[in-house]
Amino acid sequence: RDHWMPDKASSVCLGCDAHFTLSRRRHHCRRCGLLFCGDCTKQRVPLPKRGFNSKVRVCDACVAKMNEPVVYETLPAALCSLPGELVDAAFFHSNINRATAEQMLSDAKDNTFLARFSSSDANSVVISCRRAGKTSHYLCVFTGSKFILKCGDSAKDRSYATVIDAAASIGLKPIGGGTVDEDVPDDVEEPSSSSNTDDYESDSD
Repeated sequence: RDHWMPDKASSVCLGCDAHFTLSRRRHHCRRCGLLFCGDCTKQRVPLPKRGFNSKVRVCDACVAKMNEPVVYETLPAALCSLPGELVDAAFFHSNINRATAEQMLSDAKDNTFLARFSSSDANSVVISCRRAGKTSHYLCVFTGSKFILKCGDSAKDRSYATVIDAAASIGLKPIGGGTVDEDVPDDVEEPSSSSNTDDYESDSD
């Protein structure tokens, strides 16, 4: 609570300017620490970077900021060496992060995917897909001539000529391209959310 605004620092909600009263109480947004009324802090989200792994009170402004698509000011250097398959592909998005990818896939058909850069490795592409009603993410390292689909065990990593080939090997088609019934091979693993191999960001305080 070190970043919380003192209760007496404002007599009005910093979201809607309504005056605090006995019935309209002060509430602190757990993300920014500012004072708001209950109506402006109805949403609940986890904030691991603040020490809140369960859902806690967050103001509307912070929720909107957390959901904003992230556009990188400088695109990864690998963009210059990526094959035309990605540079011109409708399914490849060079300027989005994991959260934005999940938003884009929220209404997609099962077993469809889009590709994006990994924010932590300029030589990696992430296959973000919709599978069984949820979003999954798989890492592909670009070597300059092929894509290596990471399987959680380097001895089992597989190489493919294109991202589409790598995605097809785990039963995926580009978003908008229909569905398939193939299951994911047992030795292909989704990167752990605690891993540093991709942009598994939570709250960006």
